[in-house]
Amino acid sequence: MPSSATTTSRTSRTKPLNGVTYFISGAGGSLRPRDIRASTITATGFDTDYSFMLWEIAGDEAYFQSISRTGASVDAGVIRLARDKDRH
Repeated sequence: MPSSATTTSRTSRTKPLNGVTYFISGAGGSLRPRDIRASTITATGFDTDYSFMLWEIAGDEAYFQSISRTGASVDAGVIRLARDKDRH
């Protein structure tokens, strides 16, 4: 990603890459609407308003939610820990 990714306000999530999902939450930066470029690894993105992320870890599950400053949920989901027998 370009170095500006760390200074702009955006939230994005990748598709799992080798079992790892990456999140970018640059909600403290300047707002640059429609700055996210689609790619083959991008699962979702939000860059039209400021946002923040909530996380909850419960056992083998990590719940996440991105919320805009207006209170709208812009992304949410759960990531489950893969056990050794589940990994490829």
